[in-house]
Amino acid sequence: MNTGTARIVIIVALLVTGGLLLANAFGGAGVAATGGPAGGGTSPSPSTSASPSGSQSPTPPPTPDPQAPKDVAVAVFNGTSSIGLAGTVMDDLHTGGYKVGQVPADAPTKPVDKTAVYFVGGADAAQNESDATALADKYFKDAKIRELSADLGDLVDKGVQVVVVVGVNDAPA
Repeated sequence: MNTGTARIVIIVALLVTGGLLLANAFGGAGVAATGGPAGGGTSPSPSTSASPSGSQSPTPPPTPDPQAPKDVAVAVFNGTSSIGLAGTVMDDLHTGGYKVGQVPADAPTKPVDKTAVYFVGGADAAQNESDATALADKYFKDAKIRELSADLGDLVDKGVQVVVVVGVNDAPA
């Protein structure tokens, strides 16, 4: 095969490949991924979804199921003026099966209006978020679930997965 013919074959192959990529990115426009009529080709992979720019982005992994409470270490901070509230809440959580991750303590700033449940980020963030959500759903229905920030994270012992900062809304009357 001479150089001119090889160039033409390469250009045609690139044009066909580019046309197929564009057809898949914009819904096919009557041509399936195999190059035949629509309906006879393959469908897009369920693990990707088209972004507004037309590129493919991965679907996030499914949320893991929460672990058993005995496998979740919890820290509790009191964001109220109620003396001993963090200890009382930790006792309730421990009775419910959760591990005491550290000694209950006062929150660094008070008052905290609403209880918040935090999860520790990092490699286990998805699992910790699932565990925090399960704890909040059972004990603190109105609590916001958030990733633990550095300012509060500095007060949390290693190994803790979920942190509860009890707010005034959950303080005894």
